[in-house]
Amino acid sequence: MGRWYVIADTPFLSEYDYVGNCDEWTLRRNGQIDDEYLGRRHDFDQPVSGSHFVAKVMPGTGNTKWRVSLIWPFELVIVTAYVDPEYRYTIRCMADGNLVWILSRTPEMDEATYAAMLARLGRMGVDVDRIRRVPQRVEQIGLPGYQ
Repeated sequence: MGRWYVIADTPFLSEYDYVGNCDEWTLRRNGQIDDEYLGRRHDFDQPVSGSHFVAKVMPGTGNTKWRVSLIWPFELVIVTAYVDPEYRYTIRCMADGNLVWILSRTPEMDEATYAAMLARLGRMGVDVDRIRRVPQRVEQIGLPGYQ
């Protein structure tokens, strides 16, 4: 649980023009998970906004599959496809690889780690050309490969 920074993703409409994105996950007493998806629209001087979802761990998946409620009755199944041994980085995606998020415990990820994450996604059959980095610092806005 806790905060995970979005280093890269396959942007969809509600994420496309955001910077400084992060997920904040909080476990409820009933076992459900509050999923706050936060960021700033267009620039870092904008207020934080985002979406709130509720997730449920799917039984028998070892916490690797979550059913995330978007707007009742619509749900997505999000898969934790990879977590590094030190619990610093993770890859989450839909089972078909259509939506992907590369997440980090800090807003920074070195180039070698990022390349390794992309290579892992490629081996999983994900079209990595669709993945765009999310600016986590002002100077990253507008750089090639960033949204």
